[in-house]
Amino acid sequence: MANSPFHYFRKHQKPLIAAAAVLCMVIFVFSDALVGLIKSAASGGGGGRTAKSVVASWEGGSLTERDLASLRSRRYFLSEFLRRLEITGAQRVIADGGTPTKPTIPEFILPENTSARAVEMSVVTSRVFADLAFRMGMRVSDEVINHYLREAGFRRVGGGEIVAMLKVFRVADRQATPDLLFAALRDNLLSHSYQNGNIFASQTILPEERWEDWRRVNDRIALEVAILPSQAVAADVPEPSDAEIPAFYEQHKDREAGQLMNVMGAQLPSPAPGFAQPRKVRLHYLLGDVFNWSEKLQDTITDAEIEDYYQRNKRTQFVQTDTGTMESAATSELAPADEGNDQAAENPDAGRSDDQESAAEATQEPNAKSGEEPAAEDAGKPAEPKEPEKEAADQQETPAGNSPEETADKDNTPTTSPDTSTPAETDTPAETDTPAETDTPAATDKPADQDEAADQDEAVDQEEAADKTGNHGRPNPFRLVAMQADAASEVKGEAKEPAEETPQSEQAEADVSGSTSADSSVEEKAGSDGEKSVEKNPAGQSAANESNPQADASVEDGEAAVQYQPLAEVRDQIRRQLANDKAVEQLKTTVDRLFIRLRAAYNPYGEKRAIAMAQGSKLPDPPKQLASLAALAKEFGLVYEETPLLSGMQLARESLVGKAMDAKTGRASVTQRMLGNQDLYDPLLAQDIDGNWYVVIKTEDVPRHIPPLDEIRAEVIDAWKAQEASKLALKKAESWATEIQESSEPFSDFFADKKLADKSEVDIVTTDLFSWLTYGATPAEMQRGPRLGEAPPLVAVGPDFMTQAFELKEGEVKSLQNYDRSQAYVARLHQRQRSEEELRKLFLAEANSWFGARYAAAGRFQQFQRQVFQQLTQRVGLEFEEGWDQGRR
Repeated sequence: MANSPFHYFRKHQKPLIAAAAVLCMVIFVFSDALVGLIKSAASGGGGGRTAKSVVASWEGGSLTERDLASLRSRRYFLSEFLRRLEITGAQRVIADGGTPTKPTIPEFILPENTSARAVEMSVVTSRVFADLAFRMGMRVSDEVINHYLREAGFRRVGGGEIVAMLKVFRVADRQATPDLLFAALRDNLLSHSYQNGNIFASQTILPEERWEDWRRVNDRIALEVAILPSQAVAADVPEPSDAEIPAFYEQHKDREAGQLMNVMGAQLPSPAPGFAQPRKVRLHYLLGDVFNWSEKLQDTITDAEIEDYYQRNKRTQFVQTDTGTMESAATSELAPADEGNDQAAENPDAGRSDDQESAAEATQEPNAKSGEEPAAEDAGKPAEPKEPEKEAADQQETPAGNSPEETADKDNTPTTSPDTSTPAETDTPAETDTPAETDTPAATDKPADQDEAADQDEAVDQEEAADKTGNHGRPNPFRLVAMQADAASEVKGEAKEPAEETPQSEQAEADVSGSTSADSSVEEKAGSDGEKSVEKNPAGQSAANESNPQADASVEDGEAAVQYQPLAEVRDQIRRQLANDKAVEQLKTTVDRLFIRLRAAYNPYGEKRAIAMAQGSKLPDPPKQLASLAALAKEFGLVYEETPLLSGMQLARESLVGKAMDAKTGRASVTQRMLGNQDLYDPLLAQDIDGNWYVVIKTEDVPRHIPPLDEIRAEVIDAWKAQEASKLALKKAESWATEIQESSEPFSDFFADKKLADKSEVDIVTTDLFSWLTYGATPAEMQRGPRLGEAPPLVAVGPDFMTQAFELKEGEVKSLQNYDRSQAYVARLHQRQRSEEELRKLFLAEANSWFGARYAAAGRFQQFQRQVFQQLTQRVGLEFEEGWDQGRR
């Protein structure tokens, strides 16, 4: 036991514990530096740069790597401290019952997801501008800084509290102090004041500038164009000399070929060639395709699930909005069954007997929107007694102008029991705009020998007035059919059943439905001979009811008569929806399990790889699961795919996986992550806008490099010839433009016998109408502001093309060229949408209200800021050390 390690530990327990505590403290303090060292080694060690290496220099000053690191740490500290101060002040304002309003002070809180390079560039320029401001005599006193801090804390945080808050912050392993806070704020306030003093003039926009901004969006022209492709004249380009190729290579070797440039919001190909090979990555990934999974799961959806989904969602997803069939069916009931439906549709009164027409008119109510008053001679007459079922139907008539949804809500008013029945106006919802005569209580009696002729005349007048109000003011056609059947039974002398024999609950169901069918009305009004309703029901209504059994079901349930799509019609749609929902849920579970497994395989490998890179030893081989995903694809039912070596632009534009977003943060695309700090074989979980899942692994990462001239000499020669060909094409276009201008020959006839160097004919096109700038057609595009317009079918036209095209006068011919110089043009104005006078009148009418005014002003402000920044940096000769800047990129 004497040699047992446990015996030794017990004997020296205290010093060992103390040593372990010291070791933990050392690891805690230097862990960030160790991680940075490992990452630096992984990226090549930063090119041998030291803390004294110069990052940027300007007239009168410079910054080293150490200075930059100190300023960067101080900038992050300032941003986080101000964020904490602002939150504390806002919480106290809310606690006092107020609403925090952002103070009108310069904003120094960094936006979320600000890149480290952006922060470094910001602190460098801030130091330069603060230095310039100090040399000009500008100063920021302690009182100004104290005022800034009071405002930043919504005047709720005192100086003592600010000092206490500083104790929780550390900057470069040192305790944050008030002096450090004041120094950081003083630099930023000086820089902000210096820049603002130079851009103050940008806040003024002259009327001529407003006219120019408006005209660039609203003036539209079309051109007649002859196209001269540069490659068509390449045969006329001579071979380059031995001295031209090396010089051309040196001039463009640092650029990458095929780069797209953001030109006034439009992505245009760069006119400059490039020979540098961009960084490229190779990926392999597992794809969980929602569509394919949902297709496989459709057979698992049961009829019970479909019916349950239909019942739960029919009121929101399967309501028939087309009422044309319903109205035509109701109209066809106005004519006898043996009459032609076309005739009935054109003239509802056609084919009806005089008795039927009189009965229908006598029972029709005035439209709620007509606003007509009853005739004076009828005002004093007692109202004709109404039978309960007819009275209820009158009261439940759909108010004019109300939508079916509103009517359904109003019609769901509970009906009182028979023993507590109240007059008609009690049952009528308060929202309905019922004419005054419908509010007459049912107790008011009308003599039985009332002259029906007066009623009929009044009904005819009211019907004509109702027709004038349009479709929204018409009575419910289904209710009209029921009333006609009721009136017809009265004319024929058929006895009606007593009101008390009809249970009120059944009557309420028929009334609430709002579209009582003719068969139910006839059945209720059938005489003692016992004729069945099917014999009296018009054929059109029977067909309508049979085609939609949901309408009958809704009547039985006491709901509004809403027409639903039959389940048979939407069964496949519901099956696909349920299968898609299952696919989404199952895919999420599957990729989560897969990702956990891959992460468990990567963690020990990642540690070994980092240590090997730091030591400069051979890297370990990746685990089999990470190196080959094909087996996992079969196990989990996913699709396995692998990309070739792709540049960042190719990955972002030509592959679906490159557009997917990091599922953990949702803020970076797969392209950004793979070209960022994502290590080899480190799995990434991503999802695209269609809901498809990706488990992505980077297997190869080729750094950017510049191949020597001997390897790409043929490519350099081709690029040189293409550049020279563009010059020849433009020169040829200028020559032809001069010839056309001097001749009276029509534009198309002039080019009829012209041939290019490759013996091809000249293509003549007429462009669509286009504007200098455009805001797009969708709200999202308009929110992004103006961008450079297009002139289809021409491709990649740039600002120079637009400037010269809109300067063309009537009959003038010019030579133009697109942005990347791949095409030259001979152009003549074909059409101008509006004259100069029309444009000026339109501008004066909407100059202060057109939607693009604020975007144009913001664009001018940003452009002015960029110009001022460039002028200031040029004035002091600010230069960034190329090696440092390239490493940050």
